[in-house]
Order: sequence, then C-alpha cells, then structure tokens
Amino acid sequence: MTAIADRVSLAYVEESTFGVTPSGPPTLQDLRFVSENFHEEQDSQESAEIRDDRQTADVPRTAVRALGSVNHELTYGTYDDFLVGALAATGADASAAWSTVVTVGPISTISSTAGTDSYTLSDSGSGFGSLLAKQWVKIEGFTGVDAVMNGYAKIVTASPSAIVVSGNGDGTTATAGDTITITMGAQIVNGGTDRSWSIEREYTDLSNTFAVYTGMTVDTANLQIQARAIVTGNFGFVGTGESDNTATVGDGSNDAGNVNGVMTGSEDVIQVVENGEVISANQLTLDISNNIRQRAILGLLTPESLGLGKFGLTGTAQMYFATSDIMQAYLDNTDRSLAAVIEDDDGQAYVFEMPRIKYTTGERVAGGVNTDIIANMNWTAYRHGVEGITMRIARFA
Repeated sequence: MTAIADRVSLAYVEESTFGVTPSGPPTLQDLRFVSENFHEEQDSQESAEIRDDRQTADVPRTAVRALGSVNHELTYGTYDDFLVGALAATGADASAAWSTVVTVGPISTISSTAGTDSYTLSDSGSGFGSLLAKQWVKIEGFTGVDAVMNGYAKIVTASPSAIVVSGNGDGTTATAGDTITITMGAQIVNGGTDRSWSIEREYTDLSNTFAVYTGMTVDTANLQIQARAIVTGNFGFVGTGESDNTATVGDGSNDAGNVNGVMTGSEDVIQVVENGEVISANQLTLDISNNIRQRAILGLLTPESLGLGKFGLTGTAQMYFATSDIMQAYLDNTDRSLAAVIEDDDGQAYVFEMPRIKYTTGERVAGGVNTDIIANMNWTAYRHGVEGITMRIARFA
C-alpha cells in the first residue's frame, strides 16, 4: 500500500531537555494542520584523498539537522504553544507563559465618560484593582446607545476606581445601572526563553510507521489575514534530527485536537486598530523571525543547542484610503501602533498587537478605472519605549 497525505496525523510534546523526547512515555497532543514538510537535512563532504584508480574514497556526513514547517488555518487554541515559541515568551513551559485571566463583574456600579479616541470607565465600588494598564480587555453588558462600548479595548491607564480604554471607539457618557463584565485576557509578549518540541508524524494507513523530529524550535511564524478568505499561517522549525520508528514515542492516548471553527477575514475580524482608531482594512500580514543559529561542537553531528537571535517582526497592511493620517505618518517617519482582533463564532478571540511600528514603504496610487484607492503599506515593529515589548498576543476563551 502507498501512503497518502489524507491519512497522515501530527502530534507533539514539549521537551524539558533540548532534543530529547520526555520519558514516561508522554501523552502527545494531536495537531490540526493543512500541510507540513518536516524532514532531516544532512551535509556531507566528499573526500579529497588521491587514489590511483581515480575513485572517491568516501563521502562522510558532516552535519545533521531537522527542518520543516506546518501550514494551518487559524483556530482558537490549536497553536497557542507554538505562538509562545514564536515569541520566546517567558514561562516554565508553554502553557505557563500565558498570564492569568482576570474577570471583574458582573457588577452594576460602572459608569462611563466619553472621550476622544478613548473613554473612561469608573467604578464607584473601586473594583478595578486587578486590571492592569497596557493589557486588552473584553467589555460586555452595556445596552441601548451605550452598547458601542462593548467589545475589545486596550487599557491605557488603570486604578481601582477608573480605567481609560482605547481601541473600540470614543464611548458614550453613561450612568451606572447596566450589569457589566470586564475580562482581561491571558497574554504573552516577546521574550528570550527558547523551548523545543518533539513532533511525531504517523502514517496511519501503514502498519506501525512513525517519523519523529526532535529539538524542534520555532524559528519563523507568519499570519495572513485577508478579506473574504480563511485566516492562514505558518510555523517554521529548526531541530536536531529525524528518527524512523515502528511505535509512537507517546503513551498511545493522544489528547485530541479541538473542534473550534476556522477563523476568516470575512466574519471573524472584529477590529483592526491603527494608532488607537478602528480602520477599514482588507489585508494584514505578520512575519516573525527568531533568527535562530545552530551551535556545532566536536563529537556531534546534530546541533548541540540552538541560539535565539534578534526578534524580528515585519508585515504589510492594505487599507482603504480615506484620510492622509497613515500616509503622513510614513512621510514623517513617525511611530504608530497596529492591532487586529479576531473572534470566532463561539466568542473565542485573539488580539495580535504591535504597540510600536514604523511604515517602511507606502503608496496610494490610482491603479485603474472602477477601483478604490488602497494604501499599500509595509511596516516594521520595534521595541516600545514604555511597554518594553515589540509584540503582544492576548487570548479570550
């Protein structure tokens, strides 16, 4: 029988020691995916020895490493571990890297004051003490004309009695009375903690045929958010090597992948926030690079370890051209911020935020008759002077 792609499954487990699958054996996590190309790559060197029969004396291996990538359609909860890897976020393990969710409410003592590009929520009961500035929240419960304040926003400043938020409008002036819940999502930010996984491929239509890739560390990640399309992405890995096995490295009782719906740019992109204001956009891409280097030592074919390089984050944005603000920012070389909020049909959401970017190219040309003017922008994210980060990802279950 010839193996077919439709019968391939992927599963993974985080390593506590680089390049070593945990003992136990461990319980593996099944992984949803669109396509993958994990493989072992070998370097060899042809002997330069001179022989009187003119033949090559030997072709020894000089290096071995595992490489590959996995393409996916964005679904809530599927790739949280690898998002942690992409950001090298700090934590004892990938699950511990996400901060704790905080919920305020439901309470009816919250009032609001409208503002410009932000608004203030006040609590006469001073119940905001667990909310933190610079984090994203989901606001629910406002009714009538005040419902414009429901949704996702970023806390600008925080105190027990009041928070200022931006990202979902200017709000309205409202008296207390509605029963409000404010949830501060779990978040990760870019850091310097390298972590690795063992990734197993099973050919389920063959008998006891497995391939295992160890030391797999996220080197690159990207996300493609387009109008009228599924949100797609890719994680690129570097690791130590491949082994061909006749049994799983796990305990045989894998944790099943979730069944959350696939997110799209049509229905699930709730907000694109540029410099604190919601804008109309038709495309946004993000490209992360950890600039990983392999450390070679005598006595080993595989990398002894991997080194994280500079965290790089670039992307593109296509926005309908309505005002000159964004283009003027490019012309003046001024800082901006950019964020996208994506929520599935079950109310599960991600916020991908770059608090400080600069546009590196920009154009707003007339491409032809019967077309809209589109601002085509490339951007580079870099360290925010106050927040001390380049990227934040928040999640709301």
